[in-house]
Amino acid sequence: MKPLFVSREFLVDKSPTGECLRSFVNELRKNAWNPKVYCSDIQPQKNNRVLINEKIVHESIFPKYLAAAIRRLLIPDLTWLPGYEWWSWGKRCKNQILQDIRNGERFDYLHTVSFPCACHTVGLKIKCETNLPWIAQFYDPWADNPYRPFKTAFFKKIDWELEREVAENADLIIHTNEPIAQLWRERYGDSIAKKIVVLPLTASLPSVPVVEPKHKDDELLTISHIGNFMLNRTSIPFIKAVLMLFKEYPYVKTKLKINYIGQVTDKEKELIRNYGLADNFNLTGPIPPEECEPFYQQTDVFLAIDGVNKNNIFFPSKILKYFYYQKPILGITPTGSVLDEELRTAGHAVFNNEDVNSIKEYLYKLVTDYSSIAYDRDYWKRFTPITVVNEYYSLVNNKLFKSK
Repeated sequence: MKPLFVSREFLVDKSPTGECLRSFVNELRKNAWNPKVYCSDIQPQKNNRVLINEKIVHESIFPKYLAAAIRRLLIPDLTWLPGYEWWSWGKRCKNQILQDIRNGERFDYLHTVSFPCACHTVGLKIKCETNLPWIAQFYDPWADNPYRPFKTAFFKKIDWELEREVAENADLIIHTNEPIAQLWRERYGDSIAKKIVVLPLTASLPSVPVVEPKHKDDELLTISHIGNFMLNRTSIPFIKAVLMLFKEYPYVKTKLKINYIGQVTDKEKELIRNYGLADNFNLTGPIPPEECEPFYQQTDVFLAIDGVNKNNIFFPSKILKYFYYQKPILGITPTGSVLDEELRTAGHAVFNNEDVNSIKEYLYKLVTDYSSIAYDRDYWKRFTPITVVNEYYSLVNNKLFKSK
């Protein structure tokens, strides 16, 4: 089987999309499949990677700066339709694929992966010209993405129409989670709903052995958030809960250490400083992935936080490694989000962003009765490349080609 993959960020170092898809495609190759991936040469590129059949299509840097200027000076909505990536890379990628097909290269089907949306725009053009069976896989949402901030109803309507066109023309639609899959079923009705399936993200898991969680209640408890805070995804409820904890149980202050590995907002830094919590919070800042390993191993509890959006339908990829290291996870997220669903399914503690008091009480339990915390230590196996690829084989054989 020879699938044609389109993924702009496939070779980009530190790209969650690239990292997940690389592990997925490498697993496909182990089973005699011959995937070919069309991707961009945007930097920084991944070094020391497993060799894959890649077609690197050059990306022009000019449209990126033009889009930035338009967002500041003119109509920013223009830069989201479907995104500057279509003009910098996608159109050229589409032309390269069609040229390769005209020159005799044969593919069994087409598989596009977003983000960005330009990848699915490439898929739509290829589908219309070749009628190849098409899988559209959404690592991130399209029209529901709150980080594509349209300011006018006119352009947002066009964006909805573009998403619908992809949904109508794709032969199989893959989402990472049930909440967004259900949202699409309700939005587009039965004809499209029957094409929608859920397939977990593929975790690029470390090869290092996991250290057993052996924290004792009289020892210093370490909580770590490994990732970036930004915009409306901040740890302010958690910081307020820590302050409440120390006020109610002053002796706990010497028993708790919190690592923030990644970007932290100015507001968070200000609260930590004004609340007198600087001795408990270690603000490391962004560091290379390989330097995060000691933090994963030495942490007693992981912290996972969602922003408050209309629909929290992003799959937070950081929890894949959290699951792998098999420590308790404290989740703070709107009720009904993907993070809420995943953590509850795995038996971890989850609280609403506004429920500061309950977060405080759980922190007290962690510090004083860590050994009583129970959860599914094997949940990470759901995201291993071999598990996800086996599910994928079934989808391709029973969903994509069965109706052909």
